[in-house]
Amino acid sequence: VEVDPRSRVGRVLGERATIRSYHHQGVDRIGRDLTATAWAADGTVEALEADDRRFAVGVLWHPEQEQEPVLIEELVHV
Repeated sequence: VEVDPRSRVGRVLGERATIRSYHHQGVDRIGRDLTATAWAADGTVEALEADDRRFAVGVLWHPEQEQEPVLIEELVHV
């Protein structure tokens, strides 16, 4: 995925990340106070963040299955 480097996900994963994504659904409309922060090559939103929260991240992949689950580790440390 391409990641917004200014986002929380971007600060953890960098500007690009290889993810394990098996979803068959996606985000249709982004809700108020949410920002898309990662996208698949086809433009599908892969991560969202709440602008007004310390750590409110939604991803459409399985961070718990990564070799190095840095996103999960970041949640635990917050």
